[in-house]
Amino acid sequence: MSIKHLYWKLSTRERLSVFLRARGRNNLGEIEAVVSSSPSITVSAPDFFPHVQALQAMLFTHWLCQMDRLLMLLILTNIWKKNPEAFALASELVKTYLNAEIACKAVCDEYGLDYDQFLSGILSEFPAFARVRSSDFLALIAEFDSDNLSSFSEPVTPEAQISEYRIVIQALIQKMGTHLAKRPS
Repeated sequence: MSIKHLYWKLSTRERLSVFLRARGRNNLGEIEAVVSSSPSITVSAPDFFPHVQALQAMLFTHWLCQMDRLLMLLILTNIWKKNPEAFALASELVKTYLNAEIACKAVCDEYGLDYDQFLSGILSEFPAFARVRSSDFLALIAEFDSDNLSSFSEPVTPEAQISEYRIVIQALIQKMGTHLAKRPS
């Protein structure tokens, strides 16, 4: 007897684990067996729910990228005394960070979301990043003129970042709408 006939006896967590492993192996037969043997649930949500999910995903992705930039900045601050190009790179990184903040705030404003309130909630969980972000440190580095040092790519402009965020949000909304449409009602 195949174990596939026993999936219904597994707990939700166990079926999730089997499903994720099957996805990792791209085992379509096992994926179908787990899905077809799992109990179904019906979810009801307001029509704007995919938009909320997409905006939330964009914001958390944005914040993860920003944290990555701040981590890189902290690493660069430890080596720039020995290497002036590290300071130039830090300067470009801060400009990109600041432009991404402007862009994210603009996209949030389009949806009527208070980005500063969202950010306050996130930063309360990461006090070290809150201190770096609230200090004049970022502004001082952004002012650095790196024209005399090796050239790095130009930081992304707020307009380009806004456009990118809009594209991401629309793609997520479309993907979530498609996913919700596939669910049985």
